[in-house]
Amino acid sequence: MKHLCMIVLCCSGLYLTAQVKIERQVFGISGSSVKAESFSLDWTLGEVAVTSHNSSFGSLTEGFQQAFIKIESPSISIKNVSDILIMPNPASSFVTVKFLQEPKELIKWELFDITGKSLQQNTFDLSSYHEIDLSNVSDGIYVLKFSGENSIQTHRITKTRF
Repeated sequence: MKHLCMIVLCCSGLYLTAQVKIERQVFGISGSSVKAESFSLDWTLGEVAVTSHNSSFGSLTEGFQQAFIKIESPSISIKNVSDILIMPNPASSFVTVKFLQEPKELIKWELFDITGKSLQQNTFDLSSYHEIDLSNVSDGIYVLKFSGENSIQTHRITKTRF
């Protein structure tokens, strides 16, 4: 009877420990956690040494807090790059943007320099032909970003003096 009770006790203990779910935890000298609707930010004062130990039960990382990053690619509503014509490229004072199919939503455009600084932005109406004035930007390489409600597309344009 003692052996049967011991076996039942051990089996129930193993069963209960198998049901435990361990969440990610951080032990640090100082730090904080901020949660908002669309993101969470956790920070701690890091340690100099960084070591990771992995097993079938999980992973343990010592040192700097390890990030959990989920990257999602935006969908592009314009099927092919050829559905947008940007001409002339290189350009001297303006570029013409022509949609081969009329957009079904308002398209916001933004012009960035090579460092990522936003220089100009506006919204196109639903027509298929538009012009963007480049006379107030210096010669160089720029990125023209188009974004709709659930879509983003970028194009490289060059501004030069002819």
